[in-house]
Formats: sequence, structure tokens, C-alpha cells
Amino acid sequence: PDRITLGGHSAGGQLAALVALRHVAAPCLTISAPLDLRYGNPPEGSLEQRVYKYLLADPTQDADASPICFAGQARAAFHQAWGEQDFPHVSDSNERMHAALKHMGSEVSASVIPGASHFDTHLALADANCPWYAALARAMG
Repeated sequence: PDRITLGGHSAGGQLAALVALRHVAAPCLTISAPLDLRYGNPPEGSLEQRVYKYLLADPTQDADASPICFAGQARAAFHQAWGEQDFPHVSDSNERMHAALKHMGSEVSASVIPGASHFDTHLALADANCPWYAALARAMG
């Protein structure tokens, strides 16, 4: 179990973060992950509204599905990456999660991929020199 490292892009990163924070004390590396799914009453047809419509069985589950709500439970290192041109809710939730983890004294690092959109951040992984891999190597020791 001490060799497990979790990671993922977008929803995969959100799920990896939930598992790392709530169930497994393992390093976690997220890429363009929406880390706060509490959107309140978003406009009909918006990306945020689709979370409530398609992902949550009940709108009141939004906090339970939001890794940021569990930042105080971090027991392992986190590395977050997102694109400079990512979706605003992704950038915002990553910045707030980074600050929350840092405030709690967690080992946390972050990188913003210059000029990258939400999908470019995933494509950047095709490059072995992507900074995410250096963070992965550090996390795995």
C-alpha cells in the first residue's frame, strides 16, 4: 500500500483526489481536475448544471463529491496541474485547493501549464518532459 500513487485528468483527477483524501493515504497528482463541485443553482445548460443533472444522484451530494471539502484530511503529498486557459471553475478550484492544502500544512505543489486549455493539459502528457512526470517521480520516491 505504501507504493500506491493516485492521479487523473479532469473527472479522473477529481475521483483520485476524493480517494486520496477520504480513503487512502497516498500521494495524488491531479490534472485539470474540478476540485469543487458545489455550484449552487447554475444556469440551465451550463457545464456546472450538467454536474447536477448527470453526475450527482441528488444535488445535496455536491459537497461529498468535492475534494476541497476534505482538504483537512490530506495525509500525503499532492501535486496539482491545470492549464493557463483551463475552464474557469477548474482553475479557481485548483487555486483554492492549493491554498487550503498549504494552509493545513500539507505537502503540496502546483504547476500551471502555459497557454494550455483543459484538453491540452491531457495532451501534454504525451511529452515525457511534461512537469507532471517529474512530480510523479518525486511522489513515488
